[in-house]
Parts: sequence; C-alpha cells; structure tokens
Amino acid sequence: RQETLTTLADTAATEGAVMFNAVHGGCGEDGSLQALLDTAGVCFTGSGAAASRLCIDKAATGAVLAALPFPGISSCRKIVVPTVRLAAIAGDAAVAASHWTGGASSAPHSQS
Repeated sequence: RQETLTTLADTAATEGAVMFNAVHGGCGEDGSLQALLDTAGVCFTGSGAAASRLCIDKAATGAVLAALPFPGISSCRKIVVPTVRLAAIAGDAAVAASHWTGGASSAPHSQS
C-alpha cells in the first residue's frame, strides 16, 4: 500500500510513533517534512522545521553564523550564483572555471 507523507504523518500521530528522519535532500532537509510532522503532532529525530529551512540555504546559514557573537564559530565564504548564470556557463568548462575564480582563469574560453 502506498501512502502520502500526510497520511504517514497522520498514522504516526495516531499510533504515537516517533519518526526517524533519514531522508536526504528535498523535503527531508528543507523543513517541509519537519513542518508536516510538527503539524500532525509527531515526534521526530533531527532538526526542526525552522532550522532545516535555514540550513538548506548555505548562504543564509553562513550569514547567521557570521552574525553570532561567539569566537571560533565561522563559515567559509559563499559565492551565490543565480541559476540562470549557471545554466549559461554549464556547457563551457573554461567559462565555468573563470567564473569560480573571479575571472582569473588563463584557459581560453568563449564569451557569452
């Protein structure tokens, strides 16, 4: 029998189950599943919905960490590249390399 995540959450709530969240990517990491389980009143392992929503966005996570007043907590520098830009350079490895190094690539490439 195939269940949706909603019916699975409802069943877990009815049975008093604790969900072991081992879902990687997508709804398992972006806070969607966690919010669904919270709404259904289901206990689950791992981070909550808000932390998951934040942590799936690496640039936002880095900004939050950078603002913390605690020494020794840091995050590496992030370069945010719009999807449109990635799509434009996807077919040309030299252009991609130049983009990631800030234009420092010595490899010849076509301009687009």
